[in-house]
Amino acid sequence: MMESLLCNEVWLMMSPVLDHDEVHANEALEYYNVNCGHHSTSTTSLYSNSEDCQRAFISFLEKEAFYMPERGYLKLVKENCSTDSGRFKAIHWFVESQRRLNLSLETVFRAANYLDRFGSLKDCQVRNDWMFELVSVACLSIAFKFETNAPNVLNEIQTEGLEHSFESSLIQRMELILLKALEWRLCPTTSYSYLELLTRSIDPLNRHFVQELITELLVKALLDSSFLEFRPCIIAVSAIQRISKEFLSTINDSLCSHFSVLIPPDQKDDLIKCCKMMMDLCHTSTSAKKISCINCPSSPVTVLGAHSCCDFCDCQIDHSFLLTIKSPDINYFGGSTKKRKREQEEGGV
Repeated sequence: MMESLLCNEVWLMMSPVLDHDEVHANEALEYYNVNCGHHSTSTTSLYSNSEDCQRAFISFLEKEAFYMPERGYLKLVKENCSTDSGRFKAIHWFVESQRRLNLSLETVFRAANYLDRFGSLKDCQVRNDWMFELVSVACLSIAFKFETNAPNVLNEIQTEGLEHSFESSLIQRMELILLKALEWRLCPTTSYSYLELLTRSIDPLNRHFVQELITELLVKALLDSSFLEFRPCIIAVSAIQRISKEFLSTINDSLCSHFSVLIPPDQKDDLIKCCKMMMDLCHTSTSAKKISCINCPSSPVTVLGAHSCCDFCDCQIDHSFLLTIKSPDINYFGGSTKKRKREQEEGGV
């Protein structure tokens, strides 16, 4: 099964992006390259010339529309405190796991994309704390497989930050549910995907520093469910505009004007709104206060019945295996397995 998770995607033949968006993207990038391309002299950039930038931007713009959560997801998250808090906690765990395991940040953004897309599907909303953790582990596990084929991935990612410990067999079955629900579309264009492309015009001496600042802002936006309202390109350009205004004042006007040109006209209002939200986000620290809003999880003995499992996964996918899940598949005693073992040793158990 591990090999199957690494297979190439089958691309859809039709693009959901309107033709005028593609035309606008071409025109915008021509303007961008003529007026701003002279800033780029780095030989380490992934995009070595203006033609590469043009093709990449058009590809990103087309591709990102295939990987958006379903309509109404933002409303669902905002109207449900436990969902909003559970999402925050899950993505916060992705970020902590990235630091602990030295993963690429793209893995974090991929896992968050899987989580949001799965959660947005009708009748597949995650309603319990242990379910959020199970889905989160499956999301990170699948995203992790894009950068490693290590055999002990499932054990490695569960060592810290979780209140529950899941058997590998259960996680693998959850992975299959996730893969089917996402229709095996696993290479999303995220806001982080635009980082290299849209910082190409920055002086090479400052580029790495600016990229770090932008990345920090993108992670903050990823944690904040309010930004689910915007497409990845909007979030990326807004973050770059915000950082350029804060730290690149000498070339701020030229950079921001060129970045704005890249956005299709029908999304200009979203760009303005997102930029204002980025301004607030730039001056606030990420808080874990949302986590306290999560409802206390029920015991697996009470939540793993057939009725609850059917409610959890009632979309057009075979979830019959969930009916056979028994409590030994999940360890829950209000804390992590390591903590529980340590307490037992101290108590002489």
